Amino acid sequence: VLRLSETEAGPALRQLGLKKKDLLPDLARLPAATDAFNEASRIVGDWPTPLPMITSRFFLATLNLIEGIDGRFEEGPIRQADDLYRSATGFARRELNDPVVAALWNNRAVARLLLSSEENDLREVKRWLLRAAAITDSAGNPVLGARAAMINLIMLERSGF
Repeated sequence: VLRLSETEAGPALRQLGLKKKDLLPDLARLPAATDAFNEASRIVGDWPTPLPMITSRFFLATLNLIEGIDGRFEEGPIRQADDLYRSATGFARRELNDPVVAALWNNRAVARLLLSSEENDLREVKRWLLRAAAITDSAGNPVLGARAAMINLIMLERSGF
C-alpha cells in the first residue's frame, strides 16, 4: 500500500517509528529470489511445524505482488500472489504467533484489496489486517508485519475505506 500512496505514507511510518526502506525490498534481486522460493514452496517435508511451507509460499507470493504493483498495475501477478497467500494461510494455524504469519496476513490483505473493492472483501481485508496487527514478539512488541498491518489500517481509514 505504501508504494501506491506515497504522500500518505510518511505520517503513518513516523507514527510507528519506521522508515520506508524497512518495508520495501531490493527489486534487483527479484528474478533469482522468485526461482528459489518457487522451488522451496514445492518441498513437502516432515516439518515439526508448517512454518517452512508458510514462509516459502509467503515469499513467493510477495514477489508476485511486488511484480504486480511495481511500475504499473498488473492483475495477473497479483492474482497469483492472492492464490499463494491463500495456500500459505491454509497452513497457518491459530497457535502460530510468528512474524512470518503477521506479514502473511498483512500481505494477503493488500493483495485482496488491490483485486476487489466489494464491501465483503473490504471487511475481510480489515479482519486480516487486525489479525496481523495483533502478533507480537516475546517482549510484547508488535513484529514488523504487525506494524505494516497497522500502517495499512491507518491508510485505509484515511482513504475512507
